[in-house]
Amino acid sequence: MKLILGILACLALASCSTPPAPAKRTLSSFDRPTGAAAERVFQAGAFAFTNAEVPEVLAKYQEISGRTVISGASLPSPKISLRNELPLNRVEALRLLDTVMAQNGITMVLSGDDAVKAVPTAAAVNETPPTIDLPEADLPDSKSYMLRIVKLTRIRS
Repeated sequence: MKLILGILACLALASCSTPPAPAKRTLSSFDRPTGAAAERVFQAGAFAFTNAEVPEVLAKYQEISGRTVISGASLPSPKISLRNELPLNRVEALRLLDTVMAQNGITMVLSGDDAVKAVPTAAAVNETPPTIDLPEADLPDSKSYMLRIVKLTRIRS
């Protein structure tokens, strides 16, 4: 009996002493580009698509963001073309992708901390947008889909 308790205690201690795996860092177009996300990983002209299919662009979005991209069969099928003229960090690349996808009828909607949905722009109103509480100056200059609550201070009737 003592041997069994000793083995169980040993197993319990071994599992407790194992450090947890580091959390995977996901990014979105709403993040502030700081730390590793601020590094210019795409040199001018290196972030480019020429007549790319939507699945190829969504795969790149997933790779950059670290989020699972969820898409349905009802997405439009445009050919996507773009080329960056200036170096980009990962957050800027996501903002660029949000904008080019929106221009082609596809809206990227954050879904929790580890996923993003690609939906037809006409259907985006049926999705719950992320609530963003960034100051106005920090909002992305892109077509990123969001909800921002603005507190009114002076209302005249």
